[in-house]
Amino acid sequence: MATGGDMSSQAAAGGHVSQLLHDATWDRTMGQLLTPEQLVGVGFRGWMAGYEYSDISCWEQVWNQYATALGPKAAKATITELGSWVREVRQASCRPINTFPPGCAGFCRDECIAISVIAALQHDHCPALRACAFALIGSSDIDPMLDQAAEFASKLKETKQILSTSVICNVADFTSDGMSAELPN
Repeated sequence: MATGGDMSSQAAAGGHVSQLLHDATWDRTMGQLLTPEQLVGVGFRGWMAGYEYSDISCWEQVWNQYATALGPKAAKATITELGSWVREVRQASCRPINTFPPGCAGFCRDECIAISVIAALQHDHCPALRACAFALIGSSDIDPMLDQAAEFASKLKETKQILSTSVICNVADFTSDGMSAELPN
């Protein structure tokens, strides 16, 4: 897993997306309730890390966060869909998916785009959804990944974990010339 380049401009991302990128105030320790956006971002990061490091403890940390937020029964169904979505992202991607290491504050570019995909699905924002999906996996064959993402978004919605429309990002804000998602030191 890799991280983006250096910090060039926080203003480019705008609004809540910028806050997700740079929020160092929230704590992801066990027992701490997360917002729906944080739940998606931490879940995506942790599931990717489990694959990257071949370490089941990454998935256990995600399980603990979801069980705390949703209860064990709802967490089981939701985690199943999260895992299917992340597996499809990994399989469909034509480029490396970057995430910050577990435990980092804020979210990197790819994590923000992943959060945006789920929010766009929950709120039926089709043009933004398709643009974010393409930006995330770097392929025009986005439908299988979106099918899995829709299942995850639906499970989250069933558990009253509704993401804000303010996290649906404009992927043009994340160009190589524009904003980097790296946290400042």
